[in-house]
Amino acid sequence: VHPYEEPAYDLFAIDEPVEKFGLGRIGELPQEIPLEIFVEQVKKVFQLEGLRIVQPQKTKSSIKRIAICGGSGEKFYPQAIAQRADVYITGDIYYHTAHDMQSAGLIAIDPGHYIESLCKKRFIEKFETWKQEENWAIDFFVSETNTNPFQFN
Repeated sequence: VHPYEEPAYDLFAIDEPVEKFGLGRIGELPQEIPLEIFVEQVKKVFQLEGLRIVQPQKTKSSIKRIAICGGSGEKFYPQAIAQRADVYITGDIYYHTAHDMQSAGLIAIDPGHYIESLCKKRFIEKFETWKQEENWAIDFFVSETNTNPFQFN
């Protein structure tokens, strides 16, 4: 630093944003449906023959409010409870966390880690829209690579 130089400072306020967004989503069905029917719909949507269900002893028999987090979102189950979810869908639920969910009275469905793969085509659609709006010189495509290390027989 030279003696004739004066340091310049830019100060920016780092306030909390007005809106907060998390990794998962929560929503409601138009009407309650029985848990058994909901489970069958989840299997159909995710193209699964089976899935893991955590069901408390005293549980609601119908589902209306759903929380979902792709990948391994088990650690976010308290937020699903705080949002009054009837069911929480996420992958990779550990044994002990499943017991915690049961104790808390939360139904959880574990269709596997790769449930977010259903969004690939929708992401491409969104990226193509942004590409047009922003004049990006980039191409997008849906990866066909299967990175799931598990095979089911």
